[in-house]
Amino acid sequence: MENQNIKNEVPESVDNPVLLSSVTTNRNLIIIISFLAFVLLISTGFLYCQNQQLKSMLTNYQRAQVSPTPTATADPTANWKTYTNTQYEYTIKYPANYLVGFCDELAGEFIESSGSELQVDILPFTEDIAQKYCPNELDNFLRILVFDIKIFNEFDKPLPELADSIYQQQKSHFKTTYISSLTRSKFDGYDNYEYLFSGPSLFMLDGSESVKDGKYKVIFFQKDANVYSLYLKNSDIFNQILSTFKFLGEEDSVIGIQTSVCCSCPKRISISQIGKDGWIIYENGKDYTNLLPASCLGVQCQPCEPIDLYVCPETGWVDCMPGGPNVGVKYECTSEAINWYKANCPNFKGMAQ
Repeated sequence: MENQNIKNEVPESVDNPVLLSSVTTNRNLIIIISFLAFVLLISTGFLYCQNQQLKSMLTNYQRAQVSPTPTATADPTANWKTYTNTQYEYTIKYPANYLVGFCDELAGEFIESSGSELQVDILPFTEDIAQKYCPNELDNFLRILVFDIKIFNEFDKPLPELADSIYQQQKSHFKTTYISSLTRSKFDGYDNYEYLFSGPSLFMLDGSESVKDGKYKVIFFQKDANVYSLYLKNSDIFNQILSTFKFLGEEDSVIGIQTSVCCSCPKRISISQIGKDGWIIYENGKDYTNLLPASCLGVQCQPCEPIDLYVCPETGWVDCMPGGPNVGVKYECTSEAINWYKANCPNFKGMAQ
């Protein structure tokens, strides 16, 4: 037999299939992990930005909710003087360079206030006034006139009709160049009627020409049996003066007596008057003879009119806190007063000490 060269065929080299599969798997895993890491990074960045934005919005919201601390506004009337009318129980403030008194237009005389007048004028200080003369022309002034409605009003008209009657006279006056409508509002808690006009004054219904042609405000209101008529130059300063008008209440008034004059009688005054011009708090039953001027010895005085010493306290409590320049028990804190409160004041609670 012929020897046949049998060639063992050597197969071609083949990559290890197991190794190839492992490499492929690792590559895919790296891609997936890289993708997930990228997504995580983007998500973290997005959440961080959102968080910062929410923080900013919350801070702005909280700032918006915090009210700014209000700044105290200075009272422009703090250094003004105070006029107290003890007869009709009201006060009004006015600038230090103004005067309070009565301008008698017929006599041309200016009389400084004593604190109990029916008519009071508040006006700037001038050389004429310094010489006790009224100005030639009244222009910048505020006048308060108080009158008994039954005496002034002969037809016994209620206040709305009385105010309208005066308003119609002013309106029909041939020199009135402007007049507003008659309006109703509130003044210190009371119904009032007011109007504006330009032209000569018809104040006191006398058609007086002594008041300079200008723009003025007229106000009427009633308290008890009295009508209060306020007449003023319609300007910022006089409207500001008008805004300080108020009636004396239990919280800012006392019964006082003036020891610097003879024959003084106890009367209700503003508590701010105590310590000024000889005014002290009145104590019922006390003898004040030794406090009067020596010139008062031997002077015969008329008996004082009775006054209502005691008034039921609005809050039920009587203020018996020590105060005032004079030493002594306040009249409203005496045993007689306490007995009166208990008998006449259903809401009486006691003394605040």
